[in-house]
Amino acid sequence: MVVINNETLYKDKLDRLWDSIQNSYKEMKERGYAIEREVIKESILFISMNPSFSKDAWNNGNSNGSIFYDIPNDPKKETNPFFVAINAFYGELAVPKPPLAHHDLLFIRETNQKSVLSCRKDSQLNGFYNGQLDISKEIIINSKPVLIVVLNAGARKLFEQLFKDSQCEPPYNEDLGAYIYRIGKNETPVLFSGMLSGQRALDLGSKRSLKWHIEYILRHL
Repeated sequence: MVVINNETLYKDKLDRLWDSIQNSYKEMKERGYAIEREVIKESILFISMNPSFSKDAWNNGNSNGSIFYDIPNDPKKETNPFFVAINAFYGELAVPKPPLAHHDLLFIRETNQKSVLSCRKDSQLNGFYNGQLDISKEIIINSKPVLIVVLNAGARKLFEQLFKDSQCEPPYNEDLGAYIYRIGKNETPVLFSGMLSGQRALDLGSKRSLKWHIEYILRHL
């Protein structure tokens, strides 16, 4: 299994981005960033927007500090509800499947997505905000995912900002029922969905529909 090691490749860049935060954003700076330590290549890549801020889910109970976190291969060892839901959903896919991977497009530890998106409107944070997206684009391209599933509307807007051609809509494959995005040199099917956990999670019927759709695409790639 081939992986991208984010800690090796991006720690210095991320540290510099967080060092650049103005003192008026002290809380954001002190919380630090959270990003998965590794992204598996040629995976089903689930994409969300940013890690939530929870002292119980990160850093073994410590509130602040930048972290590279691991997603356990054994779902029984996972304790973060967000990843518990993704692992459970992935485990129910009843077809031969690529490995599971996940990536947040932004690394700001914040539960309120409106607060995260407000960064792009603040001139003092433009470089900080866009620097994270540059890293994310590079990670996604280099991971060469087989299929991408974007898990909420906020993440969809950021994903489209990174990969959508401003001149036209990405092609829609009628046979697969998915948009086909050019990710680096590869043409990759992309599904846009809702969250798998939390207050706004997909209902049971919608999860079953998403499961069927992913299985269908994997059978026909």
